[in-house]
Amino acid sequence: MNTNVKIFLCAHKPIENYIPKDNRYVILDVSGTVKDDFHEVIDISQDEFVKTHNVCYSEGCALRWLWKHPEVIPDYICFGHYRRMFLDFAGKEDSIPEVVDKCGVITMVPFKAKDWNGSNNIKTAARDHPKEEIQALISSVKTVSSEEYWDAFFDHAQDTYFYACNMFAMRKEDFLEMCEKCFQVLDYFDKLQGYKNNEDVFRKMQKYSHRRHLMFGINWQSRLQGFLLEYLTDSYYRYKFDINKWYRAKIGIPDQKEIEGYYDT
Repeated sequence: MNTNVKIFLCAHKPIENYIPKDNRYVILDVSGTVKDDFHEVIDISQDEFVKTHNVCYSEGCALRWLWKHPEVIPDYICFGHYRRMFLDFAGKEDSIPEVVDKCGVITMVPFKAKDWNGSNNIKTAARDHPKEEIQALISSVKTVSSEEYWDAFFDHAQDTYFYACNMFAMRKEDFLEMCEKCFQVLDYFDKLQGYKNNEDVFRKMQKYSHRRHLMFGINWQSRLQGFLLEYLTDSYYRYKFDINKWYRAKIGIPDQKEIEGYYDT
């Protein structure tokens, strides 16, 4: 068994027993409600950032916690969700480091932005979320990021293929660099928009909903920074790795079904 890799799964509620029975799977519990007899569970629900951002940052809370606790990460890190894992590597976890060494990063098979009059990722984002928030994200990236990362973000924005879900496998040092770049942007974004916690985001979405229809509803929109992080991690993959070499894996629940999203694949 290759112990140089761990597969961290973010969970915010009790989970069914469909995670492969392999001790390299580690559950990061953001709610304090997860019990599992087969896997290590790290309760991060009392972390100060997690307590106040466990809705708006979604799985970003778990990623931020890992960034702040690098001692728990081995040489290679894989990250998924309690209901989204890399199906290609279920039962083949030993091969993850070798694939990462060869390809740089493992991502998901991308979503394809629906063709709304020739829309691209950034236009789709501004359709799915309040456009003011997407404009603030663009401003934040441009303000605090390097020219090279901005170029990668622009490439993501113009593309129609979206590597979403904040799911990946990569080397530890690359993960730490990705978090530094992505959370630098989100920290600036939060200050720019006046967001300090879940309640701030929820109230803002209520205000938007009073003025106009919100796609997918207030509760969905209240996971704002988690969604924005997807655009930033996608941009990091483009910044750091040769897009022609990436390994694109199917995601879903092992032995059950491949994930279904609101994008065409």
